[in-house]
Amino acid sequence: GREAVFPGAIATGEGSTRGRLYPGVDDRTLARLDRFEGDLYERRTIEVLPAGGRTERAEAWIVLPSEVAQLASAPWDEEEFLREHLERYLRMCRSFLEEDRRLYD
Repeated sequence: GREAVFPGAIATGEGSTRGRLYPGVDDRTLARLDRFEGDLYERRTIEVLPAGGRTERAEAWIVLPSEVAQLASAPWDEEEFLREHLERYLRMCRSFLEEDRRLYD
């Protein structure tokens, strides 16, 4: 929701966004990431263009069209996130990992 402080990519048909490419992610890790992203997102296979590379396919979690209204209208501010919200976000990530390991490992 709007109280969240992390970004969400939306499908527009055209456009681009910055991101990181992590090669070699296995199915178990993808399932864990699906659980982490939850009901706000759906995983899609997209085409990416790494810097200096050629187009390849990758998995990305895209905000569902029915959930786009939850996003703030202002662009996500990475500097603000790092300065004001990173610590809380990392606590949330650690909590998720502890619970996920307890349930699925």
